This record gives sequence, structure tokens and C-alpha cells, in this order.
Amino acid sequence: MIHDLRDREVPWQEGEEYARYWGNARLLSTEGLGHTRILADRAIIAAALGFLAGIPVGTRAVGTYNLSPMF
Repeated sequence: MIHDLRDREVPWQEGEEYARYWGNARLLSTEGLGHTRILADRAIIAAALGFLAGIPVGTRAVGTYNLSPMF
């Protein structure tokens, strides 16, 4: 899951909850990209490609708002 802490369309907590309950999911939190700028951010694209290549990306969701942003 990639989700921005300040997403105005879908609260970050919803992304965190999905990641927490989706087996072995990881949450990559951003700050300041909102809901749609995530799609064009070079660092996020690189992280997504890394994930597809098998590189661990993000943090294992543990059920807390205190997961730090990665970018």
C-alpha cells in the first residue's frame, strides 16, 4: 500500500488498516503528495518498481498512526 498521511480523499488510516489486515502487506507512507500526486512522483515510481523486483518497500503495518513517512 502507498498512502499519503494528508490524503484528503481517503484517510491515511484506511490505507493503514488495509495493510494491517492484508497478509504480509507493507505500507509506504508519504507526506505532502495527497491522493493523486503519488502517481507521478519519481521516488514512488522507483519504490513501486523495486517492490515488483522483490525489494522490500515500506513498513509492515502494525496498527499505529506513528508509522513514519518514507518520503
